[in-house]
Amino acid sequence: MSTWPGLFLALLLLVPSLAAERPQAPGEAGRLQADLDAILQRTVECHQRGGGSGFLQAALRVAEVRTHPGLQAPWGRSGGDRGLGSRLLLAAGRLRGSCADGKCPPAGGEGELVRLAGDFIRGRGLFRSDSAPAAFSAPGSIARLRQALSPGQLLLKYVLLPDRVLVFCIHDGGAGCEVLPFGRAQVADMVQRLSRPLEAFAAGQVDYLRIHFDMELAHRLYNVLLRAVVERHPLASELVIVPDGELFKLPFEALVTGFRVQASASDALFSEYEDAFYLIQDFRVSYLVSLGDLLLPFAAAREYPYELVAFGAPLPPAEPPPDARSAAAAVVLTSTRQEVIELGKLFGGSRRRVFLGGDFNWENFSRFAPQARLLHLASHFFVDRGNPQRSAFLFSAGEGESAFCNAGRLHGLSMAAELV
Repeated sequence: MSTWPGLFLALLLLVPSLAAERPQAPGEAGRLQADLDAILQRTVECHQRGGGSGFLQAALRVAEVRTHPGLQAPWGRSGGDRGLGSRLLLAAGRLRGSCADGKCPPAGGEGELVRLAGDFIRGRGLFRSDSAPAAFSAPGSIARLRQALSPGQLLLKYVLLPDRVLVFCIHDGGAGCEVLPFGRAQVADMVQRLSRPLEAFAAGQVDYLRIHFDMELAHRLYNVLLRAVVERHPLASELVIVPDGELFKLPFEALVTGFRVQASASDALFSEYEDAFYLIQDFRVSYLVSLGDLLLPFAAAREYPYELVAFGAPLPPAEPPPDARSAAAAVVLTSTRQEVIELGKLFGGSRRRVFLGGDFNWENFSRFAPQARLLHLASHFFVDRGNPQRSAFLFSAGEGESAFCNAGRLHGLSMAAELV
């Protein structure tokens, strides 16, 4: 059976509410990013000149700092921010200075920078104390990452720099870094153009019969971001991807790896998508937010009261807030009702709970979501890069409650679902 119809529909489900392009960070955050970019670039160059695995280890630790959302969000003006932030900026400036005039940074010189970054992020209170990557609390060990990977798994961490893309490649047999000759702005532009039609669909500006997925552009993005990497690792069967910035908007699994020599003559709806080959047909694909996620211990097996708890088709808010979320929140996701109903049919008996419409509310979510082995939410999701704690799912508003369930509120729940 052909896989393209399901793949195309999956694309539509992947982008209910995509984030806007990341703005350039102002002030202190911008200075820190510039210093980290320079340090990272120089450290990778030293590694590639035969400087030893220590430089690769250092580059990987700096990359974890560079891409953490806690440093990309605008800095506040609290006393804790000023004190920790000032020390972090000084450490970054000193390390960048040690790389001047073509010098390589001193061995272990990134240690103070990494420690201060962890302290700063935890001190801001934007993230749970255990959410910082493992590199913040201990020397990030490539050996530990390799041990966590199974044969056939290839871990790819992307870092978008102004004039190049770094791809750290780690597998059970080794590690390295690819330098791709494309800058952040070029990659961001391609990702924006590929995702724009999907965003228009999510905003209700076009129906799925008229949506256009640019397969030529999806093929170019594959050539830019992945071809050299996968060709260098022919034994890989699964890609574990840690994106950066705009790449979080990119469905890697839908990238086009090639086209049929002879195009289909069918005039059936979406038949043009059958003429392409997709990454998901050659690799299993999964995602991590950071390398540290791979090192987090799994909880011991437990009994769950419910195999499935599913939520869908939330009611649009009666009075959406006057910001960028309002237009998307007003779009009724009619297809999610049937989606959740059909999913519920796969789990019979009393060990499933399905909540639709007005029942998709905080009261039911906070009560039943922590009891689920599989948790399914079919709703709008809104990303706030300036303040990640304000990123939110759309729920049906309860009496006296907002329809937007912010990330900060979810932190108070203890959820151990195996799959969300």
